[in-house]
Amino acid sequence: MIYKNPIVIFNPYSNGGKNGKNFESIYKVIKKLLKKDDLELYKITTKDESINRIIKICEDKKNDLIVTVGGDGTVSSVVNILMTFPKENRIPILLLPFGTGNAILRHFGHHHIKKGRDFHSENPVTKFDVLRTVREDGTIYYCLNVVGIGFISDAMKYVVNVESFEKLKYIFGIAKAMKEFKKYILKSTYRDENGEIKTLNLDDVIFITVSNTKYAGGNILLAPSAIHNDGFMNVSIAHSSSRRSFIKGVFSAALNKVIAQKDFFTFKASSIEIELDPKTDIILDGEISPESHIKVDLLPEEIEMIV
Repeated sequence: MIYKNPIVIFNPYSNGGKNGKNFESIYKVIKKLLKKDDLELYKITTKDESINRIIKICEDKKNDLIVTVGGDGTVSSVVNILMTFPKENRIPILLLPFGTGNAILRHFGHHHIKKGRDFHSENPVTKFDVLRTVREDGTIYYCLNVVGIGFISDAMKYVVNVESFEKLKYIFGIAKAMKEFKKYILKSTYRDENGEIKTLNLDDVIFITVSNTKYAGGNILLAPSAIHNDGFMNVSIAHSSSRRSFIKGVFSAALNKVIAQKDFFTFKASSIEIELDPKTDIILDGEISPESHIKVDLLPEEIEMIV
């Protein structure tokens, strides 16, 4: 499909600030990809300003494609604004691999721009399921990729506080969280893929993730059977492992291997309610929320993307 009036949403602070420094070369790649001599460009400076701009894009109905230059967090911000509009008014997103982790694009085996040129030009729009999260205060936040609680969110707290060494900060976060190595009591109710309501209670949980794609934190393979538009979320749980066994599992996932430990399991669900004790943070597509009780349900095929 040929898009007549794309707009580029550009986050200069993404990828450790490299996107801001290298934007001229990035801009040339995008123009070549879309076969345009010039493109409408909007640089994100503050969250409120980006919200207002994307709302205006949807209301004006002038642009027919949003191109995101940033990471998964940039895409998540755009998606949360699009979800406030009726489905027929939402603009497709072209996702390009200019973030640090690019976990969503890794789901498709596509996380380098050189691989992306032909891929994007030949592939049509794909519909994405969306994870709708509801916090204890009733606040709704939409995720495309992953909701993580426990070790995952503990590690991400350290990741977001490191402003440099983009590729290494995930390793730093994992190492810091591993040093603390907490276990949690889990109380959960979920609707399985057959529509049955089930409960799951464990007293030795290390982390729980709810995924729409295979990867989290860049190249960490947490949900190998996840499909982005099958109508189900993939729930992954690590529990009762020793520190040594857990480290082995984490490195397997980081090396793009399936975690084979008996204390790691996954299942599909259409909705889930999760509560961990002691309280900890929740990671929502890179956004940290200071609570450990959340409801998640899956909304099928809500967003159109080119990936």
